[in-house]
Amino acid sequence: MRGCQKVSGTPARPGCNVPNCKLRRESFDSVPSKYCKKHTCEHFSSPPPGKPRCDKWKEPWESVCSHHVICPISNCNQARLQFRLSGPEPKYRRGKFCYNHKCLLEECGELRSTLGQGPLQYRPYCNEHICQDSACPAMHVEGFNFCVNHKCESWGCPAPRASRRFCDNHNRCQWVPWGSCALPKEENQDFCSRHLQCETQDCRLRKAPNLKHCVKHTCRERDCKDSSGNYAYCIEHRCGHEGCGEHRTVGATMFCALHSCQSRGCKLLRTPRGLYCETHTCIYSGCGNEKVIRELCEFHFQEECQEGVRADHDEERRRFEYERERGRNTILALETELRQRDQTIQQLRGRNAWVPY
Repeated sequence: MRGCQKVSGTPARPGCNVPNCKLRRESFDSVPSKYCKKHTCEHFSSPPPGKPRCDKWKEPWESVCSHHVICPISNCNQARLQFRLSGPEPKYRRGKFCYNHKCLLEECGELRSTLGQGPLQYRPYCNEHICQDSACPAMHVEGFNFCVNHKCESWGCPAPRASRRFCDNHNRCQWVPWGSCALPKEENQDFCSRHLQCETQDCRLRKAPNLKHCVKHTCRERDCKDSSGNYAYCIEHRCGHEGCGEHRTVGATMFCALHSCQSRGCKLLRTPRGLYCETHTCIYSGCGNEKVIRELCEFHFQEECQEGVRADHDEERRRFEYERERGRNTILALETELRQRDQTIQQLRGRNAWVPY
């Protein structure tokens, strides 16, 4: 016919063998399937090594046929674990094993380990994730072959524990320098019994955690690890007064509040008679008050001032009495002289009265 052309190409693929399915059959690795892609079992498209391709069909939402839904472990009738694929349509895939035979680690789909177990007995995790101790059901620590309870606690050591917390190599006492003591550690401790003993002389008690001395002989000052001896504080933090074990006051003073001079900024020992040291104590005999003026306390300075005022007053009074007495004597002498003059004048007048003319 005019205008018609013969179209060349591959012949159309046969239809899917599943009843009522109108899709065409699919080929995988050049091997044709009897079914379309939606109905071809995963064991046909991707058969396990050494296994024949599956010729059974599957539901469109499944990944395997009804035969391969069952767990492949002998005598197991449980279905393989199923999980949904992301996407708008509900599609699912099957894991390799059922829940009872799959590794308990969520992201792992391998078979559980049979290491150290009897026939048909399985441990909770696969060989890659199970602790290599044959009697342990726990998962191993990442990067190691054993779990936290069976791995040596020494940092980075992959060896299994030999006793308590460490392997044979790391179970030795960690007394510094390391390796100088070959005795085994005490349980849940880093040192042997000898090096766990308080270092204070003649003490047999155990050291406090991370300290050199027991609780009784450790200085009570925060962050101080020195021995307190028979006191509450070490020699650096206790009062320097002989026999006193109280805490030194804040600052560079060597004494406690009871024995340090109370004068501001002074760090010396106070005298037995008061609150101040010799430098800051009143020089007045028996006085323990603080010096204020001219080596004296306020009280004795005022007393000295009052004595000075009284002395000046007495001197002024004596001088006044002296001057008054001297003035009185002068007056008496003048009065005597005047009387004598009056007498002389009277005598002269008497003589002149009867002299004849």
